[in-house]
Amino acid sequence: MKKHLADTLKKLSREKDLEKISVGDIVKAGNVNRSTFYYYFKDKEDLIQYIFEDDIIGRYIPPEHDRKWIENIESRLKALDRDRPFYLQTLKLQGINNFQNALWGSSYHLGRCFIESYLAGRELDETSKDFIAAFYAHAAVAMSVVYVEEKAKEIPEEAAQRFFDVIESGMCDAIDIRLERLHRAKKANLQKMSISDAIFC
Repeated sequence: MKKHLADTLKKLSREKDLEKISVGDIVKAGNVNRSTFYYYFKDKEDLIQYIFEDDIIGRYIPPEHDRKWIENIESRLKALDRDRPFYLQTLKLQGINNFQNALWGSSYHLGRCFIESYLAGRELDETSKDFIAAFYAHAAVAMSVVYVEEKAKEIPEEAAQRFFDVIESGMCDAIDIRLERLHRAKKANLQKMSISDAIFC
């Protein structure tokens, strides 16, 4: 039933401004009664949040699955492409149900998982991991918004590959550079300690 109500709202958004669609419009178009709607959702905004979670967060493939990282991006773009009129309107929404907030959260989580996978046991401080994941999450959100707004000519599979190529190479370079700097700093500290020990011997 949740999926049915979500699909009903998406269809209505093709004909009417999302902000002007009422719960009454949704239950009438979905051929359900109000009590059924309120059994699952407290209001229209709650339904919109469910759609974000189902289309964006719910499509995330955990790293323990033997699947390509690119499939996470591809599944997101397919959802955005399929329901573009709905997502174009959600870009105008503010607050907790903001479309970009949902995109950022899933992008950040994917970035953190990618970082841990790429590190493969190597140590990197949490501040660096957080900064790298957050930086590229913002980039992923911005490009996803552009994809929705400009109705990109690329099909989701092609756009996902392009997104991933840039993000992957950038994150890997950022991690490698940070690891190298930490290694040099550690080496310099060890040399200072050795000199200090030699002086006091």
